[in-house]
Amino acid sequence: MKVSICGVVATSLAWRGTKSTQVYELRRKSRKRSALIGTAIGAGAGAILGAAGSSSCGQGENLFPCGRGFGAAVGAVAGAAVGALTGALLGGGQKKVLIYDGGARK
Repeated sequence: MKVSICGVVATSLAWRGTKSTQVYELRRKSRKRSALIGTAIGAGAGAILGAAGSSSCGQGENLFPCGRGFGAAVGAVAGAAVGALTGALLGGGQKKVLIYDGGARK
């Protein structure tokens, strides 16, 4: 049997003479925390990919700075933006937290 009231779910299970009762609280997951984790992962991955994908150039050949450091910086910024957006979009929802476990009893 399952009962849900104001974000608290109580589950009772009876099987062959034993009874178990558990109470869960439904909590919202933090989108901000997920966005921060996504930012960190995206920045790290972007920096690695940016450094690996860039090449060094000689003086005066390009209008913009180039090299592995510049590629890593651009990759980190782009990756952080993508990671933050992904984390914020996928980070919501609810999680069940066990607040009482009556255990099995006869």
